[in-house]
Amino acid sequence: MPLYELVLRYDDREELRLTDRPPSVGDTLQIGYDEWNVVLEHEPRDALATTAFLCELAQAQRARAEKLRADDAERRERAARVAQRRKQLGRISPS
Repeated sequence: MPLYELVLRYDDREELRLTDRPPSVGDTLQIGYDEWNVVLEHEPRDALATTAFLCELAQAQRARAEKLRADDAERRERAARVAQRRKQLGRISPS
């Protein structure tokens, strides 16, 4: 049974997946909770695969990922402010 390599390209990394279902350029794939657009066919990195397909997050998924990153940054900033405030309160000696 032939295997096909899926290269999932994120903003900061790539993930490799193998599948036995050959996609075509232009297809939209559902992988986990995300939708991916197949944008390019090329030579595989994995010796077991016959063909590789480069996949990019669908636009709606990209917007969702950006919102999650922004929310995460906001949570980190809030946690840093709380930690700083706790540190300041720890320096005040009780009367």
